[in-house]
Amino acid sequence: MGRQRQPEIRQRLLDACTEHALADGLPDRLAPLAAAAGTSDRMLLYHFGSRDLLRAVLAHARQRQLETFGDLLHVRANEPYTTTLGRAWTVMSGPHGQPYLRMFGQLRESTEQQLWPDFPPRGHHRLARAARPPPPDCCRSVPGGWTCSSTTPVSPAGGPSSPRPSRRRTCAGFVEANVIGVLRVTNAMLSLLRLSAHPRIVNQSSHVGSLTLQTAPGVDLGGISGAYAPSKTFLNALTVQYAKELADTSILVNSACPGYVATDLNHFTGTSTPEQGAAAAIHLATLPDDGPTGQQFDADGPVPW
Repeated sequence: MGRQRQPEIRQRLLDACTEHALADGLPDRLAPLAAAAGTSDRMLLYHFGSRDLLRAVLAHARQRQLETFGDLLHVRANEPYTTTLGRAWTVMSGPHGQPYLRMFGQLRESTEQQLWPDFPPRGHHRLARAARPPPPDCCRSVPGGWTCSSTTPVSPAGGPSSPRPSRRRTCAGFVEANVIGVLRVTNAMLSLLRLSAHPRIVNQSSHVGSLTLQTAPGVDLGGISGAYAPSKTFLNALTVQYAKELADTSILVNSACPGYVATDLNHFTGTSTPEQGAAAAIHLATLPDDGPTGQQFDADGPVPW
């Protein structure tokens, strides 16, 4: 008969590996975890296997995070929930919470490929490979929960309609701002969103990102846009993928089209006020729990992809 695994030894190793990962980040090889646990690579593989170690460390860290901070999110009588969430975020983003935000926000693709080559499906979010932590003010609290809302940044080339497709660096700049930025913000906030009572993700898209509207006869969306418009189409595709991946959670993921809003970006020539432009995002951020997900809306209702 083979040697029986001992649960108490496995737990001790898991505690040590989790402590190391929280303090120093997830390594790209077994040796640092083995050294932190006072054991060998061989023994870690014996107790966990090559892929289950990462799942076990992440699950153990998540359990610790919930045990440490979960009570902060409980509804308190006579206190607005936005106040509760503000206090919770202050603690969770402080010194005691930073190790968890760092771990779940910086799960690197190289780590998955080198140490756990066939990870993830069961445990961690697959879209989190490119995640990096953003500044915390990218999110806003709403009554009853946290909503992660990507903002529309100032266009890298100074305006949305001028760049040509051949300008590779311009296209890359729009994708970095409008897609990769959203990916980083969303992944960094997922752990907090999962703790929320009514979590919502609202991505700021645009009518010019709709392929249906772009190809519809008689629809005028402005001039040729070889970078801005495709980046919003890319963002729409990302929104759909997040909605599919989070379909078994309470997180609703949608895109908002603010319309042609009068701002300094267009020299205040837009036809809508900022208040009108914000209407769709506010609506999606405060959807009921049975509201839509994986869709796109403006102030008048659904917008086709």
